[in-house]
Amino acid sequence: MNTESKFHLYLTKEELRKLLWILISFDVFLALMYLLIFVIAPDFPWGPIDNYFDLDNDLSIPSWFASLQYLYIAIPTFISVMRLGKGSLISKRLLYFIAAISVFLALDEGVGVHEQLTVMAQKLDIQFLKSLSFGNHGTWISIYAFLGIILILLVYRDLLSIWTTYRKEWLYIFIGAIFLVMGEVGFEVLSYLFLRTSTSDLLYNLEVMVEEFFALVGVSLMFYGMLLFLMKIQQENRSESQMVG
Repeated sequence: MNTESKFHLYLTKEELRKLLWILISFDVFLALMYLLIFVIAPDFPWGPIDNYFDLDNDLSIPSWFASLQYLYIAIPTFISVMRLGKGSLISKRLLYFIAAISVFLALDEGVGVHEQLTVMAQKLDIQFLKSLSFGNHGTWISIYAFLGIILILLVYRDLLSIWTTYRKEWLYIFIGAIFLVMGEVGFEVLSYLFLRTSTSDLLYNLEVMVEEFFALVGVSLMFYGMLLFLMKIQQENRSESQMVG
């Protein structure tokens, strides 16, 4: 009998669905708090609360909330791939990439790594990096897009294979990724081009709310989909172990 210890997610599908609704409800709460503090009542003396709920601040509750979700994608993914059997048809390379990217995104959300690329380009007067910016902002978008294309080319066969077998679980991940890109890239480019030079704080703050809300919901959907996927893997491993036993 196979007695090797395994990593388990002690959650049922029903509990995962409740977790998703809790996460999205908290995303809505964060967006509404930002709306209240920065759009509806910006002149009210909120004190330090405005910093805690500033969606445009890397050191805030929304930023750390997203960062923690990325970490909770990375940790169980890494542990699960370490436990996969040698004959598993699931691409370990893809799962290692997911774990590594999630750790990087957690760090990025927590300390704003991407914003430092623009700062570095300006301070060091690096013309190539400056040429990639949108209105002197967003140098990171072109760099991240280039790295993302390379990554997809490296693992696209693995993605096609895993999509064929685990379509339901990965549908949430793909939808979440679309929401994330729409928020972090789509709306942010609009902000760089048209709103950061605008005299209207109202329009800018509304754009930030929509942008970050899309990004937060995207992370939550990806988190949920990844947990569903890892649960499915565990169920399959458990079935294989029982058959061997």
